[in-house]
Parts: sequence; C-alpha cells; structure tokens
Amino acid sequence: MKRLLLLILAALLLAGPADAAKKKKGGKKKGRPAKTSVQKREPYKPLPTIPEQPRIVESPPPPQPEVFVDTQKLKLMTVRFSGSSNVDPVLVDGLTQTVSEALAQMGPFAVASSTDVQRVVEHAAMRQMLGCSDPSCLAEIGTASGADYLVTGSLTLAGDVYVLQLQLLRVDAARVDGRVSRPYQGGTDGLFPEATAAAKLLVRDVLAERQGQLAIIVNEEGASISIDGSLIGVSPLGAPVTLAEGAHRLEVEKQGFIVSREDVMVEREKQLAHTVTLLPSDEWKRDYTNHARFVRRAAYVTLGTGIAALGGGAALYFVGRQKADALNRDIEAYNGGDVRPASVQDDLDKRERTVATIDVLTLVAAGVGVACVTTSIVLWSRGDDPDRYEIVPSTRVVRSSPPLRLVSGRSELGTQTLGFQLRF
Repeated sequence: MKRLLLLILAALLLAGPADAAKKKKGGKKKGRPAKTSVQKREPYKPLPTIPEQPRIVESPPPPQPEVFVDTQKLKLMTVRFSGSSNVDPVLVDGLTQTVSEALAQMGPFAVASSTDVQRVVEHAAMRQMLGCSDPSCLAEIGTASGADYLVTGSLTLAGDVYVLQLQLLRVDAARVDGRVSRPYQGGTDGLFPEATAAAKLLVRDVLAERQGQLAIIVNEEGASISIDGSLIGVSPLGAPVTLAEGAHRLEVEKQGFIVSREDVMVEREKQLAHTVTLLPSDEWKRDYTNHARFVRRAAYVTLGTGIAALGGGAALYFVGRQKADALNRDIEAYNGGDVRPASVQDDLDKRERTVATIDVLTLVAAGVGVACVTTSIVLWSRGDDPDRYEIVPSTRVVRSSPPLRLVSGRSELGTQTLGFQLRF
C-alpha cells in the first residue's frame, strides 16, 4: 500500500510540469481573454514521507533456573515476601530464605534460589509485573520461569503480635491451592521456627497426593515410634506406614536407651525399609549385663544340679534294684524252709523297708533332676545374652609366609640345585 501511494504521488508530480509547458506553447485559447500577468510557479517541495513505525522486538524468555532443568521434582519458586512498614526488611528476607530452605529440605521440591527469582522478575518482559499480586499475574511469572508452584507471603506487625501469611499458587491453573496464617508473639528469633512449620503445612495437601510406604525395623521390642511428632505405634510394627513423599522426622525411644532421631526420605509409589538400632545408656547397660549374667549363672547351676540329681537317681535305682532282687531271693528261701526263725523275719522286714526308701529317694532325685534341667533350659532360652551390647572388635588374620623356605634353581653349569631362603 505504501509503495502504491508513492507511485501515485510521483505520477502527479511528473504530469504537472508537462501541462504548464503545453499551455505556454499553444498561446491564447479561443473565447478566453489573454492573461496579462504570468503567475510565478512555487519552487518544488518534496512530499513528506511517512515515518516507519519502530519494529517491536520480542525479548527472549528469561533463563530457566538450574534446579528446574532435567528434574522430576515439583518445581517451586518462592517470591520475596512483603512486610508492613513497621517490619524490618532484613527480617522479611530472612523469613523468605527460611521458607525456601525448609521446602527444599523436604525432598519432593526443586526450589529456585533468590537469585533465580530476581532474574525472572527483573526480566524485560516481566518488569510491568513487579508489583502484581493477582493470581493470574503471578501465574505469568511462574510460567515464564517454568515453575509448577509459586510461594508468596507477607509479615505484618500489629502491636506486639506478628502475623505470618503464606500462599501457594498453582501456576498452570492460576489458582491458590493453599493458605497458612500463623500469629506469633515473642522475639524475632522465634519467627524462623514458625516459618518452617508454616511451610510444611502449606504443602501438606500437595504432598498428600504423592505418597509412599516406609517399613520401620527396630532392634528392640516395645520402643515408641513417632513420625513428624505423632506417635504411630510400638515396635515391632505390623505393616509399613503410608506417608507423603519427601523427608520426615523419625523418632524412636525406649526407656534406658538413647533416643534415635533422624530424617528419612519417602519416595513416591515406593516401599522402603529403614532399620533403627537403639543404643543403651551406660547405666542401663550395666544393670542389664549384671542381671543377664545372674540369670545365666542360675541356668548353669540348675543344669548342674539337675544332672547331679538325675545321676543320683539313676545310682539309687540300680542299688535299689539289686537290693530288691536279693531280698526277693531271701524271701523265697525263707518261705521254702521248714524252720522260720523270728530274727530272720525281722531282718527281711527291715531290708524291705530299706528298698522302699531307696525307691522313694530314686523318684525324688529323678523329679528334682527333671525340674532342674527344665528350669535351666527355660532360663537359658528366655534369659538375656550378657554380651548382647558388647562391641566385639573385628580381627583379620593375616597369613604370612614362613621365614625359612626351600627354593630350587640352576647353577652356572646348568645342574639342578636346592637351597634354603631365610626371610626377615
């Protein structure tokens, strides 16, 4: 269109001088009076050109944060929190950093650093959004950075009460998926633990959709198991625990043992096993060892007593059988004789009572022996191992070659020789 307009203007300019020359050549025309004065022609002025519109050059998108590249984690960006006029900006920046670090330590999130956030916000295409707070406006910032979620917040001070508010924005839907408000009264140092707790509450519903299982194995029975401050059971646990993806605080405690506190990681749609080894305190270990050794000694003593009683009972049984056989032979002889003296009858009665006493002692010894052996077995199997908590250093046997050994070779003449080699 522009070119066509320029062609038309050029044609008009060329046609104007040609017509004037024709009129000058032809002279006067019929029916028209001749002009007495010649009109001066104005000098040629070039037509104004239409200024070109400046080209709109699209600025390149901001660089994506390094933590967002080639990661399967949820991409999260924390925008600097705002603060009321009576709040120190340094405190606001510190709380922003604390929330970012708390979310990064949870595991499922790849959190962009404050430098990455500033680079995106200060980008030429985003300068008009520096003061935006609308979810759709913030979503554009998140889209430009490649983030899945944005975390914004504010800190206000009313009197001596701080109010920390956090907001979780889902970028693709431009909607708020979580809000947390926590009032706090006290020194500024206590605000940082509050910010950490608020960050965990903020993403609780998001992580609830990404769950895994954790099987907890404890070396001691009857130990209390807590996860993130909540008691979940006593060891041994019957089944794995279903938890949200990410890091969790595991605490295992039992009376007399040192409390175990550690962070465990749960992966999405996976079942992981974690073993906890509780270590006893010195006092409890000493009492345990003394009691276990006493029970073990009692098992040895009862076992020895039982074996001795069984041995004595066996001896009494053989002695009693011999005496009973002899008594039966004498009784048969006494009954078969023609003369039966009273003294012999008294002796036989006395021997019969002795055999009966031996039989009773045999039964008692056998009973005591069985009871002692049974008790020893129970004490041994049910009793504790005195060396259970003793740390035995591992040793390695190094086999060295003998200092003196027989070697063979050949002499200068080519004959086979034998000799001894001494090694120091």
